[in-house]
Amino acid sequence: MPTAASAARRLRAAAAALVAAAASTAAPALPAMPARAATAPAVAAAAPAGWKLAFTEEFTGTGLNRSRWATYGSTYGDENGVDWRDDEVLVGGGHLRIRMQRRSSEGKPFTAGGLINLRSQVYGRYEFRAKVPKGKGIDSYATLWPDDGGDANATLIEILAPGPDSAHLTNGFGSGNGGRTVTGNFSDAFHTYTIEWSPGRFRILFDGTVWLSDTRVPKVPKALGFAVSCGDNLTGSPDASTPLPAFFEIDWVRVYTYDRAAAAAATTTTRPKPTTTRPDRPGKAISGVVPKATAVGAGGATTTAQAGGGGTAAGVALDGERLAASGRSAGGTLLLVVALVAVVLAGAWVPLSRRRSRAGRAGSTARRHD
Repeated sequence: MPTAASAARRLRAAAAALVAAAASTAAPALPAMPARAATAPAVAAAAPAGWKLAFTEEFTGTGLNRSRWATYGSTYGDENGVDWRDDEVLVGGGHLRIRMQRRSSEGKPFTAGGLINLRSQVYGRYEFRAKVPKGKGIDSYATLWPDDGGDANATLIEILAPGPDSAHLTNGFGSGNGGRTVTGNFSDAFHTYTIEWSPGRFRILFDGTVWLSDTRVPKVPKALGFAVSCGDNLTGSPDASTPLPAFFEIDWVRVYTYDRAAAAAATTTTRPKPTTTRPDRPGKAISGVVPKATAVGAGGATTTAQAGGGGTAAGVALDGERLAASGRSAGGTLLLVVALVAVVLAGAWVPLSRRRSRAGRAGSTARRHD
């Protein structure tokens, strides 16, 4: 992948810059990092399913919120690289503006800015609306930076816009990295970028369109950062055609934590309840108590009929209890009732248990009584 070598160098250099800046007392330096903690969002935003809003940054003030962000404070790149300076990170007009300009500092011909969020987490959704500058030799990028300072689990979205524009995507997951390069027009206006990092999937989206999707995911704490740089094999350096100063502008940022319970609920399908209730014990009627039927036989004798009577004189009784236990349907009960009525009307009672054997004996008219 064309970004692998440069991304690794950039990450190692940035890690060294952060460590060196934190240990240094000279300006510009990275301020001491306070304990990372969730910050209540200044502006409420609707969280997508499976995510919980941790904070939102609207950059409405006149300076960087130092309780939430720290700036880079060292150099990067070759002899044509940049010196990252605190004064190149600007806030105004509702935007964060990271500036690159031609200015000699610390042996580098250019100065630029970078910053990292003071909150790190394992898994998250990161959304930001940004506009990258156009021009040769400018790399505007967002990163998810591992707390351990290494590059094995780093995420990068690098936008180069010399014309045509290209986006170089890197997903480091510890044992390797995946990525993709996408071409298009990314410096024309503000666009919304999303990094979605969950236990089973890693994605990068551009204005809602999936640019990169990977099931190999990092599992270490990382923090969101932004920077502008130059002076490596991928980016090159600005030349006389590059309009400077240039600004990487960020309108807003939203950071979400992964909500396991909500994610599980969003992917669970509830089965409908069955429309027919099965008996909870043998002998329980399906549709209420079935009344017994009385038939009038020869000589006016009466016989009480019950379903399932098995060979007795009462073999055709409609006992709902035993019908339910045997699993017969209400439709079968109706057929038995119809048959019983037909027998009564004929005036001759024959137990159902005997009817089949009697039909098999041609010419037999004998009627048994148990």
